[in-house]
Amino acid sequence: MAPRAGAAPLHASPGAGSRRRSALRAYRDQTSSSITPEEPSASEGAEATAEAAEATAEAGASLAAAARPGRWLVVLSMSAAFILCNLDKVNMSVAVIPMANQFGWTSSDRGLVSSFFFWGYAVTQFPGGFLAKKLGGEKVLYWGVLLWSFGTLLAPWAAHQGMSALCLSRLLVGLGEGVAPAAAIGVLAAKVPVEERSRATTAVFGGLDVGSLTGLLIAPPIILGLGGWESVFYLFGFLGFAWGAWWFFKVLKPTSDAKMAAPATEAAAA
Repeated sequence: MAPRAGAAPLHASPGAGSRRRSALRAYRDQTSSSITPEEPSASEGAEATAEAAEATAEAGASLAAAARPGRWLVVLSMSAAFILCNLDKVNMSVAVIPMANQFGWTSSDRGLVSSFFFWGYAVTQFPGGFLAKKLGGEKVLYWGVLLWSFGTLLAPWAAHQGMSALCLSRLLVGLGEGVAPAAAIGVLAAKVPVEERSRATTAVFGGLDVGSLTGLLIAPPIILGLGGWESVFYLFGFLGFAWGAWWFFKVLKPTSDAKMAAPATEAAAA
């Protein structure tokens, strides 16, 4: 019997099935691509790398800044060094009186001993500035204090050896103290902001006057109460080495560590 007009065929044609399978595959491909995460582009990867490097650099800079000593700690430490500077300068002015009585010195001998300090002090003024620029004021001041403290400790032994040895010890004191002003100026220029520099300079160089006044006041009681004129040299010399230990561990070493950390920070930033 012939089929009725307008009725749907009982079996689909092969072409229609192929079209349905193609549409299904296209739908699946579209769905899978929509849920697959997109790969970051090259520009986005470079930006992420730059941000990570910047964060590393900031962290390194923070660590380096934390390692550096505070500027006012440095200023007060240098002020103490300048107090010691003039303590070791004026101690001979007081001790020379009992020393002259003991060794039979004339007025010319006393003047000769004092003059050798100033010869040493004058000689290292210019080299002190050159060394401070090349090596850094912190190192130059450190070695200057140790040198003049060594000369101070050496004075009692040298006095018993003779006038020449004593003059040499006073020359060492002058050589060490001669580098101190240039070294201190270099440290202040590097560590203290311009708006605070005048106050810091006053605090540091004011130590010279404090040292002169203090030395003239305390040297006579020290000589009378601690066993003679030798004691004033031993005490002041020991204080200089104690200052050197403080400066090394609180200022010199932290500053060196911060400088060593700087290249690593720059490399991380690059």
